[in-house]
Amino acid sequence: MNSHPEELKRRMYLSNTIYWITLGLLFFYLGLEVIFDFKQAIEFSTFDDWVPILLFLVSVFSLLLNKYKYGRASRTIFLLSWIMAVTVLPILLSNISPGSYLLHPILCILSSLMIHLFFSWYEDRWIYLFFLAISFFLTSFSYYFLFTYDLSESFRQLPLNKIQFVVIYSMSWVFINLTLVYVYRINWSAYTELQHKNDIIEHLNKSLETKVEIRTKLLREQNSKLVEYAFVNAHVLRAPVSRILGLVHLLVKSEANQDKEIINHLEESSKELDEVVRNLSITLREAKEEDKNLE
Repeated sequence: MNSHPEELKRRMYLSNTIYWITLGLLFFYLGLEVIFDFKQAIEFSTFDDWVPILLFLVSVFSLLLNKYKYGRASRTIFLLSWIMAVTVLPILLSNISPGSYLLHPILCILSSLMIHLFFSWYEDRWIYLFFLAISFFLTSFSYYFLFTYDLSESFRQLPLNKIQFVVIYSMSWVFINLTLVYVYRINWSAYTELQHKNDIIEHLNKSLETKVEIRTKLLREQNSKLVEYAFVNAHVLRAPVSRILGLVHLLVKSEANQDKEIINHLEESSKELDEVVRNLSITLREAKEEDKNLE
């Protein structure tokens, strides 16, 4: 399926939003650490102390990648760093408590939420499936993962056995992710339908503009021909009118006064015809000037 620029822009915007929110929360957290326990904040004695710093740096680096149009690399690096720093390395390098058996699968499911925001089945299918598989594996087998590195055997304090934990974790992951996939599919269908309608409207607009241009051109050509035709006719009419006026002028100066009344009527009609022709010439001249202004 072809890439959609608007969809890519939306994912770029979403990823930038998540990076900035992450930076804001981490900055707030580190600020509180410095204010309330400065000594502890600068010791970095455990891996947990390094996680905020690592995520802060990764967020800044991801923002820079987005700025230079490396959106897919930006999202991939951020998500890999998040999964490693939040759901994998803390288990390997930190102490496990009973609360870890609840917090770890929640963080894994949170990672799956970001997968749906960052990647698309249509645009990044294999990366999308790769991260979903990692998320499902980490969530479903969270208990066994924690159990393996639980040196203090805190699992003994848990109210459920390992099978129950696996079932609850897996069902929670499947329910949440299927819901997200369903919502996303609906949104994608609405988006593609809207895009299709926009394409149709754009095509109709271009077609209409082309038709208007063709009609306008034809009208201008017809108008030009009519103006030219009328202009010629007006000048053709001027010739006989001028001759009539000349004859009338000669008759007026002659001594034959018996036809004086007829001559007066002839003169009056000739002047009226001359005025009509003059007005027609003025109108045609104005029409030509307006036609030039339109061009």
